[in-house]
Amino acid sequence: MTFYVLFMQKRNAAHSPDPFSAKRYFPGWKIHPAVFVSADNPQVDDSGPLYMLELGSAETSSNSSITVAFPVTEKSAPTLELTIIGLLEYQSTIQEVVILCPELLLSTARSSIRNTIASYGESLPTLLTLLPCPHATCSADALIGTAFHVSTDWTLFLEDSGLRQVNRAALSLLLNPPAVTFPLGVKGIALPTSKAHNQTCLTPLASHRPADFLVPPLVLPGFTLSDVYALPDLTIDSWSALGRWVSEERPDMIGGVIINRDLAAVDCSESNLETQDTSNRQRLSTPIDGYHPRVFGPEPPSSIVSNRKSHGHFGVFFPSRDDLAAFSQSACGLVAGGHHLDILLYSEADHDQASISTDSCTLHFHSTSSATTAVLIVSSWLSQSSGPFDVIISLTAEDEFTTSLLLSVRDSEHGACTVVQLPREDLIYSDWMGALSLMEWKSMLPQFVHDPILTLIDWNMPSVQISIITNNRPHSLLRLLHSLENARYFGDTLDLRLNMEDSADPITKQMAADLLWEHGTVFVHHRIAHGGLLTAVVESWYPRSNDSYGLLLEDDVEVSPLFYAWLKLGLLRYR
Repeated sequence: MTFYVLFMQKRNAAHSPDPFSAKRYFPGWKIHPAVFVSADNPQVDDSGPLYMLELGSAETSSNSSITVAFPVTEKSAPTLELTIIGLLEYQSTIQEVVILCPELLLSTARSSIRNTIASYGESLPTLLTLLPCPHATCSADALIGTAFHVSTDWTLFLEDSGLRQVNRAALSLLLNPPAVTFPLGVKGIALPTSKAHNQTCLTPLASHRPADFLVPPLVLPGFTLSDVYALPDLTIDSWSALGRWVSEERPDMIGGVIINRDLAAVDCSESNLETQDTSNRQRLSTPIDGYHPRVFGPEPPSSIVSNRKSHGHFGVFFPSRDDLAAFSQSACGLVAGGHHLDILLYSEADHDQASISTDSCTLHFHSTSSATTAVLIVSSWLSQSSGPFDVIISLTAEDEFTTSLLLSVRDSEHGACTVVQLPREDLIYSDWMGALSLMEWKSMLPQFVHDPILTLIDWNMPSVQISIITNNRPHSLLRLLHSLENARYFGDTLDLRLNMEDSADPITKQMAADLLWEHGTVFVHHRIAHGGLLTAVVESWYPRSNDSYGLLLEDDVEVSPLFYAWLKLGLLRYR
């Protein structure tokens, strides 16, 4: 019998005798799921819903690769090692385990991972990745964010208990999913059809059933989010948003399918009805791969861990609404991270309270009368704040208000806060700062591994020296210097060192003599004897302290205007 393949579109249906030449419809589909219609009677179609046809014809591959992502909670942290070991029983399928952990539980998580690795030794092929969450709990958007970076066939989202509370029938589905193009699971939600109805939690029936979206445990095809970066305004920050994304790209408009499995041990607990997941919306254009701490780094003393908080109190001290608007993306990122912001605009008309709104959040601020003195404005703002500030962000402008702020902070209860001063022209490029956790703005860490003396590691501590190695390429050197001059340094001081070989040409020597650098000092090192490239590199940078960092550049490169934002973020996050 001859069959044709009917490719279902949202508006039109088209027939093609060769399904392998068909245009892709859904991201990752090589061909559209086939709906088989008899060539003898093409008018008859009793094949059922599209998702059922996929399931009916899909093969189950025993060698599918899976990335597992699950959160750590205060309740599950003591048994995290058992949870990881339970996942490692399936090493042939599970290639990576991504553990999302609140910052306050990182010490416990690191210890569990170290113990697990030590017990397996070199026989552990599965990659273990620890990702801190900036909130007290790791929400759905953090879990979904891991799916953007996997290279496996599937992403398996689990609850904090991992596989330890998944029954055998569901386990078979999750670890050996059929080759379909939609999420699969054992629990899901049906959204209300009107305001008079509530959303309904769905569990397996005697047959497979579609859902508007699924909740963990569920498996997601690896290609589902492959094209999502082409839509920068899209937000996928909850399980319902994920289901909506899937359904909008499918002709049958489903967000996932609940597979018929053992009805026992499947329930709809309150924890799974994630109606609050959209409170902290984060755009996909914001970096999702937020945190990769060193698993084997030295543990901070327990007293520090107990006193460390994940949410900070930030003060924003700007002259005008325009300055706040330029900084708004970073400010909204801080709000989304759970931080509290007290914002004062000291050159705006006096209002009790006002606000500006962006597409991400609304920022409320206080303003002052221009007739009030700077000292009174600053002292009133500091005294009326809800507790000491952790971080204060202001401009580098040398006006009486900023001067009064620096003096008042030093002599008040806010003296331990980190003060960050940014140039006005750099505010609009500061959106990356909203991704920093409080520990990255400021934290107390042991100075040495076995030294109990603590040191304050904050925004202002890293010191970067730019060191350029050059010889006789003045044109490319000039290009590099121009790119460095046009870069954004966010108020930091960077010294510049120029290392010239003895054979440097006259133009290069003159450029070195005339070099002006407004972001720090300039030091020219001109060898009088030939040293070669290796010697030039070795002599190019000498650290001054444990907080000194060197950026080595050859004269045939140029830098991005925002290269230092990437560099600064890396220093604050990974050191």
